[in-house]
Amino acid sequence: MAEDAVFLTARFNARPGKEDELRAKLESLVEPTRAEEGCVFYYLHQVKGQKGRFLFYECFRDQEAFDAHANAPYLKAFFAESDRLASGEPEITFLEKIR
Repeated sequence: MAEDAVFLTARFNARPGKEDELRAKLESLVEPTRAEEGCVFYYLHQVKGQKGRFLFYECFRDQEAFDAHANAPYLKAFFAESDRLASGEPEITFLEKIR
């Protein structure tokens, strides 16, 4: 994998009563993201035993590919309505590969 690959996690917490709706919206992001030319992997997880807590584990070929993803119309549309479904801002963590 290229040294300039971008790895990150994105965590979301659902508002009470919005767990299923947030999950469905997050699931709807998976296929279009995986179809992006620069997407290496894009996995959605749910925290065990915590229905409304979700985490994406993502890798993009490089910063340009990540920027294209961040500006994708379907992702912008999701974030335009995410306040209604998610509690607070998503926690985005960029990772530095060690080995």
